[in-house]
Amino acid sequence: MNPWRSFFLHDMMSSTSEYLLILHEFAMTFITGITIMVFYMFMTIFLLKMNALKNPHTNLMEFLWTMSPMMILLSMAFPTIKILYCNEDNHWPDLTIKVMGAQWYWNYEYSDFENLNFDSYMTTESTPRLLNTDNHLIIPYKIMNRFMISSNDVIHSFSLPQFSLKMDAIPGRINQIFLLPKKAMISYGQCSEICGVNHSFMPICLEAINMNDFINFIKNK
Repeated sequence: MNPWRSFFLHDMMSSTSEYLLILHEFAMTFITGITIMVFYMFMTIFLLKMNALKNPHTNLMEFLWTMSPMMILLSMAFPTIKILYCNEDNHWPDLTIKVMGAQWYWNYEYSDFENLNFDSYMTTESTPRLLNTDNHLIIPYKIMNRFMISSNDVIHSFSLPQFSLKMDAIPGRINQIFLLPKKAMISYGQCSEICGVNHSFMPICLEAINMNDFINFIKNK
């Protein structure tokens, strides 16, 4: 998790989120170049007014500022479409977890195991402040996990920034997202939909562990 003074994005923990980070840096490269070019042209026109007035029309310039934006947009469109299809692609999950939002806590039900569900409330007795929970959402890493997300009362939003995941929890409707952690880690998130007076106190604490530890967790729950 990034410290509160960090100006950069989170350390990404899945392949899809890493692709999004690369796309972000790719787009920022273009934005920086365009900003420098516009500033240079502005200063050139401002300092050399007579030169600008003597060249009111140039076919080459018209062609360049018409084709350049189109090429830049196309170069960003293709990787964007690829990432969207990767996110929406059908996966075969190894583990399914039902996530229910409520005012103001999360309920996790491991659908592949009988009578295994628990509530997760925020705890203020440990760090990070307002992000830790009494019961973590435990999943194994290096396998495909599917979250079936819904709500018991109002609209919530299940969000994990380090995985670039955000899915609304809507009453009477089930949405699904897939998650494939790359290594053992703890990731924090929060409800990202204003759901009431205690909306800010509805954190998510996901812990990815190895398969042996996950089996022990299932047995001891």
